[in-house]
Amino acid sequence: MAETVRVIVRLHAEARQLGAAGVRVVATSAAREARNTGDLLAAVRAATGLDVEVLSGDQEARWGFAGVTTDPVLRDQSILLLDVGGGSTEFALGRAGDLRFHASYPLGAVRWLERLPPPTPRSPASLSAVDRSWHKP
Repeated sequence: MAETVRVIVRLHAEARQLGAAGVRVVATSAAREARNTGDLLAAVRAATGLDVEVLSGDQEARWGFAGVTTDPVLRDQSILLLDVGGGSTEFALGRAGDLRFHASYPLGAVRWLERLPPPTPRSPASLSAVDRSWHKP
């Protein structure tokens, strides 16, 4: 938590130095699921004066889709967005202004690496198995 607060303090100072009109702190799955979310929010507020917005999985999927569809190339395309994060994965399907489906699942890269860590050190056999899994017909 202390490292997270330090990074937010540094980025907040940098944004102000660069003339940002405003700064928002937005948190996703780690803050949603932490047992001590209130402590984190209080520490950030004490250090920066900023309130942290903790997004729901629903908001995270919607905001990701909204951000991607601001790209003029993608605006009029039907797209399926798959956003794999550290603690969650969001799916969103639709076109700009017409989100047909969205969902958030607690399946992230960091979460799975913590639950199923790869062998250390990596054996030639385990690396070969990973390589073969990527090249299946």
